[in-house]
Amino acid sequence: MDSPTKGPEFNTKIPLKVTISTSTSSTDRISDRQSIDLDISVQNTSPEPVLFLRWLSPLDPKAPAMGLFVFTSIKDGTQATAMNLKISRMLPEGGNYSAEDVVKIDGNGSINQKIAIKSPEVVLERGERYSVVAKGTWLHVKPGDHSTLSTADDNVLRGGFESNIAEIIA
Repeated sequence: MDSPTKGPEFNTKIPLKVTISTSTSSTDRISDRQSIDLDISVQNTSPEPVLFLRWLSPLDPKAPAMGLFVFTSIKDGTQATAMNLKISRMLPEGGNYSAEDVVKIDGNGSINQKIAIKSPEVVLERGERYSVVAKGTWLHVKPGDHSTLSTADDNVLRGGFESNIAEIIA
């Protein structure tokens, strides 16, 4: 169980690595558009395929609103205000998660996705320089060559993730 002060425990058996980058240059600021895109990469460091549940992962479309990306001002160390939504999702009736909720990464492969960061999900001050990191917990990771994820799966892995730190200018 995660404690409010300790954070998620890491499971070294989970073969997933999260990397954040941004293609935003110092002249391409958030104030010039409605959002900023973070480039998220999830790499499978194992030679065998892996399936994982997208929920609460950095690839979850609701990740910014849930506070999975933590923005910290480089100037004064304060965190940007995020909605930090708690989303309740219903478990699937038949026991199998839908294809849109499951991500499969081939052995030694990776998945890349852009995530839009916008207000009010995350409120960034114009002109401010921020460091950003993705932090959270993998809920349901299943290594091996499988075609589905189910609520009845045995031997699934769960544990924390934390990405590298990237910098942006708002």
